Amino acid sequence: MGRDKAREDAKKKGSSTSVSSSMNDEALARLMVIEMVTQEKEQRDTILEIKGREVECRERELEAQEYRQRQEDIRFYLQPYDHLTGEQRMAMEEAKAEIKAKYFAGSVSAFGVVTGSAVVLG
Repeated sequence: MGRDKAREDAKKKGSSTSVSSSMNDEALARLMVIEMVTQEKEQRDTILEIKGREVECRERELEAQEYRQRQEDIRFYLQPYDHLTGEQRMAMEEAKAEIKAKYFAGSVSAFGVVTGSAVVLG
């Protein structure tokens, strides 16, 4: 009977070890999942930050492009065209009228200065 008792003790000890090992495996798996989720969140945050910077860059590029276009239009508007005749003169007057309507007709001039409703240009 002493042998049976020793065998039972060994069995109990072995099953205890396997339960402990199983619990360690589960804890390790949980830890790995938590780490993976954390890394994914950090990656998403990084991607969102990069996308935000890209949007800011595009907005600045658009503002710069609009500024250059406005400067070009104003330069064109202020250009003399007395030497033109016929269709060329009419085309120039139409272009100037479009520029005037685009930038100067309204409450804010092309330079961002608040003006009256009647703006006298060339």
